[in-house]
Amino acid sequence: MVAEEFKEWMITCVNGDLDARGLGVVMDYASLEKQQSHYFDARWVRIEHLLSMRGVTEVTLMYTNLKLAEINTFIHHCIDTEETVCGQITIGLVGGILDLGDLFNGMVVVKDPWTTTFY
Repeated sequence: MVAEEFKEWMITCVNGDLDARGLGVVMDYASLEKQQSHYFDARWVRIEHLLSMRGVTEVTLMYTNLKLAEINTFIHHCIDTEETVCGQITIGLVGGILDLGDLFNGMVVVKDPWTTTFY
């Protein structure tokens, strides 16, 4: 398969180890611009990738090296942008403690007192 064929794909799902050449193909053509993208090992994803998304339906990034401040920046970007960035996104963090105060810094968040759900 040649790299150009990735341009026509609607969904990308990568699971497993990629060599440098394979990662280059994914980064150049599959990236986060498809309608659906699912990456198990997404440690290569940077805030710039998230901020460049437009009109994506669903993104799953199971293991990332993103910091809470970067995810906070992305959330603010989604709120402030006129166009739809993505319909649904799941971002997994590697290690550390999830501090919701840092994650939602600068936002008004309503917590349901009966569940652990935030709106």
